[in-house]
Amino acid sequence: MKKPTQKVPQIRFPEFSDKWELTCLNEILEESKVKNKDLKYTKSDVLSVSGDYGVVNQIEHLGRSYAGASVHNYGLVEVGDIVYTKSPLKGNPFGIIKVNKNKPGIVSTLYAIYKTKNNKLDECFIDYYFSLEDNTNRYLRPLVRKGAKNDMKINNDYVLSESIYIPQTKEQIKISQFLELIDKKLILLDVKLNDLIEYKKGLLQNVFSQVVRFKNDNGTKFPDWEELLAGKVFKSVSNKEHNGDLTVLAATQENGMVPRASIGIEIKSSEKSIKSYKIVEKGDFVISLRSFQGGIEYSNYYGICSPAYTILKPKIKINHIFFKFYFKKESFIERLSKTVVGIRDGKQISYSAFAGLKLQLPSFEEQCRIADLITNIDSQIKNTEEQLNNTKEYKKALLQKMFCN
Repeated sequence: MKKPTQKVPQIRFPEFSDKWELTCLNEILEESKVKNKDLKYTKSDVLSVSGDYGVVNQIEHLGRSYAGASVHNYGLVEVGDIVYTKSPLKGNPFGIIKVNKNKPGIVSTLYAIYKTKNNKLDECFIDYYFSLEDNTNRYLRPLVRKGAKNDMKINNDYVLSESIYIPQTKEQIKISQFLELIDKKLILLDVKLNDLIEYKKGLLQNVFSQVVRFKNDNGTKFPDWEELLAGKVFKSVSNKEHNGDLTVLAATQENGMVPRASIGIEIKSSEKSIKSYKIVEKGDFVISLRSFQGGIEYSNYYGICSPAYTILKPKIKINHIFFKFYFKKESFIERLSKTVVGIRDGKQISYSAFAGLKLQLPSFEEQCRIADLITNIDSQIKNTEEQLNNTKEYKKALLQKMFCN
């Protein structure tokens, strides 16, 4: 069906009312065929095109240059140039289109380079338009032919032969400037999140190595940490008194014990097998077949798990959240990994092997202080992740409504 020649987007700034014109890209873009003949740029200036990061220096992005023996035939990419990469990516089977917002450089002949003409196009507007996978795929699908090896068969000029809806330049710039403000917020949230994660790592290291100590409410030091065998602190339990109708739990290294169904694992077990499963209560710790890699898991759920797992309950008064972090320490996992037996995919750690490990324990009161502090940081990390994800969704929703398709 023939597209209408004019449209208006669902959302736009109130000062604009003109309809957007259906415009063929060859009216506003032209191919750049400038080559690196004088070798102004070297292998260290080769650029890559990333779906997440745009046009970036290849060495900075991938850690090395993948340039051929000579780069004299590579295309020159200036800041503001538009680059199309003829390589399928996840979500973009026909390649991606990005604007170079960073440093000038060169790209191999597998890339097509375009420049704006007639001052009718804001480069950032076209970058935001093609930042949506749906827009890129919708534009390229009718143009690209795939080879037997999934390679792209398309001429650089032919890439410009489809049309999209374009507003006047002033509206393009207004849209780009607005979306850039959201991008700046995303960058700040991403930096904050990484800083919090690094801060937590440093804090855990200093707290568990006792470089950082806490004081009680009277300002006096807590008692020295005590060394105890794990068998003095935890006991192994194996309660199988259930009818097989409890939630089946699985061990995950990131979220501890969770319902198996929540992580998309579906294992058909016989009724007899299910009845052999062990009950896991909220607050229990679980040694799984992957504990040699990721430590001991904590359960926030009541359910049942594989009989191959070892369920631990405390024998003395402990702060469970403190041990949730303690059992994820790298140094603890390293010692735990030396107790493994078995040669199959998963590796068994027996209770007796665990029980022989020495644990350095603060008083219960200091455990609570440590747990509260780390929980607070975790809460900040979670809140920042939510802000980051919500802002990404907000931007995506805007992109879908601020452009015409």
